[in-house]
Amino acid sequence: MWIGSGWKMNKTQHEAAAYVRQLRLFIKENPDNLWFVVPPFTALCGVAEMLAGCAAMVCAYNMHWD
Repeated sequence: MWIGSGWKMNKTQHEAAAYVRQLRLFIKENPDNLWFVVPPFTALCGVAEMLAGCAAMVCAYNMHWD
C-alpha cells in the first residue's frame, strides 16, 4: 500500500524536521508499506537528508510561474 503526504507550503524547516523524526519511527514500525513525502521546497534538502537510508521516497512539487 502507498502511504504519503503532500505538505504544500505548510511546514517550516523546523516543523518538517520534527515531523520527519516521528515519521521515521512510524515507518520502522510499519515496513510493509511504500512511503513517500512531498515537503515544501524550503525543507526539501533537510527532509531528504533525514530520510536517507529510510524506506521512504522524498518527492518534490513541480514549479510554475502561475
